[in-house]
Amino acid sequence: RYRGNSRVVDGGDSRASLSPEAHNVPGFPSGISGPHLLDRLREQARTAGVRITAGRVSGLRHVGGLFHAEGLAEPASARAVLLATGMSDISVPADLPEPATWRGLVRWCPICDGYESSDRRIVLVGEAGHGPSHARFLRTYTRDLPLVLTPEGGPPSARVLAELEAEGITV
Repeated sequence: RYRGNSRVVDGGDSRASLSPEAHNVPGFPSGISGPHLLDRLREQARTAGVRITAGRVSGLRHVGGLFHAEGLAEPASARAVLLATGMSDISVPADLPEPATWRGLVRWCPICDGYESSDRRIVLVGEAGHGPSHARFLRTYTRDLPLVLTPEGGPPSARVLAELEAEGITV
C-alpha cells in the first residue's frame, strides 16, 4: 500500500498451520483455524500487491547495493530484506496421528493454544531450556499441569525444579 515492490518467500511450514482453532487472533472473536488464518493473511498481502513465492532462501549476498537471495528457483534481489524466519519445534518422540492435532488433543504452541485448553489437564512436553517458562505461562489457563522434560539440553537446575514445585507444577 506504500507503492513498494514486496515479495514474501514462504517455506510453507508455518506453526500456525497446526492450529485447529485459535481464539487469540485480533479480528476473529469466534476463533479461526490456523490454515484459514494463513489463507486470509496471504489474501490480504496479495491485495496489497505483495508477491508470494514458495521456497526457502538458503543465503544472501550483498553486491552493488542489493541483496541477492540464493536457493530460489528464480532470481530475487532487493535493497532491504526483513528476516522473519519463524521457529521450529522439537517434535515429541512419538508416532502421533494427525487427527490428534485436528481434534485438539495435541497442541504445538502455548501462546496460540493455551486458551483453548483452559481449565483442562495439560501435559506439557518440553526441554529444560524452554519447558519451565512455557509451563509458568500455561498456569494462566490451568492448575493441572505436569511438565514432562525431554533429554535435549540436559536436566533443569535444582533451583528451577524447586521453583516449579513451589508453583504447583509437577516435573
